[in-house]
Amino acid sequence: MADREDDVAQRFGVPPLVVQEILQRPITDLVARYQAGFLAQPGAELPTVVTRYPLGCAAVMDVGAIDERYVLVLTRFDAHALKLAEPENGIRRHISFDLYRRWAMAGHLPPYIHVNEADNGDLIVCNRRRVLVAQEVGRTIDGWLSPVNRETGLPLKVGDIRQALLVPASTAKRTGMQM
Repeated sequence: MADREDDVAQRFGVPPLVVQEILQRPITDLVARYQAGFLAQPGAELPTVVTRYPLGCAAVMDVGAIDERYVLVLTRFDAHALKLAEPENGIRRHISFDLYRRWAMAGHLPPYIHVNEADNGDLIVCNRRRVLVAQEVGRTIDGWLSPVNRETGLPLKVGDIRQALLVPASTAKRTGMQM
């Protein structure tokens, strides 16, 4: 089965660990992984401490039927390669920005960010404060990437991985199946 899992990982451009975890771990564990490492504590005076996971591991969004849930991959990003989905506006003047900067300078890691891969390859992020601070202090930043399934043009879903084990890419192309 490992060779098939590697083929599926290569097909979707994700680490083999992602495929293994989607197939072998309870989905509830992968949902909890995403929830536990993403949210910051609003208005906190101290940095939010989140559980750290190995790069390349999987998480799953908590919305929808299981096969329709988006697969996420823990990835390290060059903060300058990310495009903000929300306008910067005056966030650099907000007290919370200064707190994030001080925490970063003291070596604290922010909670994970959430990054969506656009079909043109752009990496879009909504966590502007964390990203802008990482850019300012010259750091990389870790986050949950929602990769695009190149076969459908949609975000990669749990069902895409499960189905790919049942229907090899060559069969899907010949029959016109869309994954």
